[in-house]
Amino acid sequence: MAACRTPRLYLAPMMNRTTTFFRSLVRILSPSPSTVLYTQMFAANAIIRMKEMDETSEGGSGGSSLLSSVLSSHIQFEPRQHPVVVQLGGSDAEQMAAAAKLCERYGYTDGVNINCGCPSPKVAGKGRFGAALMLDPAKVKDVVEAVRESISGEVSVKCRIGVDDADSYAHLAHFIETVSSSGCVGRFDVHARKAWLNGLSPSQNRAIPPLKYEVVGQLARDFPSLSFSINGGIDSHEKARQLVEAYRIDGVMVGRDFWKRPAYWRATASSGSPADTRTLAHIIEEYAAEAHRILLSSPRIPTSVAVMAVANVWGGVVHGTVWNSKRFKAALEEGRRRVGREEAAVLAEAQRRKEKRGLLTAEEEAEVQDRVREGRAEGVRQIVLDALDRVPIEVQQVRMCDLPSLDLRGRREGK
Repeated sequence: MAACRTPRLYLAPMMNRTTTFFRSLVRILSPSPSTVLYTQMFAANAIIRMKEMDETSEGGSGGSSLLSSVLSSHIQFEPRQHPVVVQLGGSDAEQMAAAAKLCERYGYTDGVNINCGCPSPKVAGKGRFGAALMLDPAKVKDVVEAVRESISGEVSVKCRIGVDDADSYAHLAHFIETVSSSGCVGRFDVHARKAWLNGLSPSQNRAIPPLKYEVVGQLARDFPSLSFSINGGIDSHEKARQLVEAYRIDGVMVGRDFWKRPAYWRATASSGSPADTRTLAHIIEEYAAEAHRILLSSPRIPTSVAVMAVANVWGGVVHGTVWNSKRFKAALEEGRRRVGREEAAVLAEAQRRKEKRGLLTAEEEAEVQDRVREGRAEGVRQIVLDALDRVPIEVQQVRMCDLPSLDLRGRREGK
């Protein structure tokens, strides 16, 4: 790499997982900037379409209320989440650049990642982006150049080591060389499996093609001016450290195991930092307060999104048990259903008023929406706190400094 820096832990982009709520939880658990958060993938054309709808609804004034409400669970985020990278999907350079610029306007100043690795039929098949883009490196080069020109942050690419029969190292090296040739991209996040676009589902593509970490290591040796992270099958601190040490990479990217065990993947604080004496109860209380704030400003986010994000917080906690985790999750589900019933009652009451009197006034409509928004925000806060009460006190009082944390700082310098 051009400059040797402390290797980083990257939270992989995951659809319906790396929402603003889960990212908030991860950042509460791991304040260290050595943990970089990725959003789930946003389709560039969807962002542009919502922007156009927003401008139409605002009479062409360029307001952002519709975008804020419809896409807030994806686009808006708490500033404390930095560093956070937004991942975009698409193959039209102009659209991708416009979407990247809009995301930067909403605070994503740390960087944009281009999805060249998703094997989903909707993405790589019908959409012709994601992993399918690895078959057209010239187009990816055009995309990264357009995106880099439109933003101030860095541009990175997430890809596989091959696609279908185009899985030789020569093909992969050609892709990396072509995409990076203009100097507009400096880092590649590489899932160390090939992608089969025909015959395997997305979940099978995460498990069946064999992992070949050594291929990413070869890229790091052959392209010393670029940075690489390894993604795929990383399920322990030991494996993460071994990969960083063995292949001299920029870091590791963890997805599914991060979702299952967010507390386990807490990164070690910088040298000289005081011990993190916060308890798990404190972490969950802090999350409840943050989820409340997010929901107050984002009225269209479903309760389930905020609740689901904290469901696995006990995963990887040595002092916890499966039984404790089940009680916590059961309490979350009970609370979610309760808030749903309360919300339905508010909307049913509004509907009865409409049927009796005709259309509600704008003020009355706003009042109904405020009641729903405030009820949902307060409901989620209370759901999380009530679920915490189901956890034995000795587990609640486990301190962060008593749990294992990932330290990637031991990597040797140089190539």
